Amino acid sequence: MLIAKCGMSKAMSKLTAKRVENTMPKQREYKLADGNGLYLRVRTTGAKSWLFCFRLPNDRRLISMTLGSVNDLSLKQARTKLPELRKLVTEGIDPRTARAAVKAENSQAITMQTLFDAWIEFLTLTSKVTPAWVKRHQDHGRLHLKKPLGNLLAKDVTRAHLATALDAMTRKGIKEKTPLHR
Repeated sequence: MLIAKCGMSKAMSKLTAKRVENTMPKQREYKLADGNGLYLRVRTTGAKSWLFCFRLPNDRRLISMTLGSVNDLSLKQARTKLPELRKLVTEGIDPRTARAAVKAENSQAITMQTLFDAWIEFLTLTSKVTPAWVKRHQDHGRLHLKKPLGNLLAKDVTRAHLATALDAMTRKGIKEKTPLHR
């Protein structure tokens, strides 16, 4: 059995959003089962979070993984995460390790805004463009590119992302010269 009981609750019942909202703290932390390894943890402080409890193949240890706070993750969202987590467990992969790897990869990645700022700084330091050119492009970046592209990781940007942002600029009548045209 890959998914195992993690909480003190014996019944494997489906929770409802209303029950989650109305659940009150007790003198001791407790857990309510939703099924398929998903539990609502209620702390003595009243803080509520989602847990995923599982056993890896050929390992008797019961492992629990926090999915997030009830304030940040709804019951529906928590349930949506389960199939992927259960698949990892079935493949013998600890979902905590997989999540840590994704976080590490993303922490090394840079956003488009960071890349844009570094590009402007490079062109400014190398004196390949005029100060007016730099100012104009900083303004264009702030006004037209930051919202649609700024928070995206550079590694995730597609042609469609770029085309959409640049097409919007073209529709507004913005025409650009290359940095070497002063």
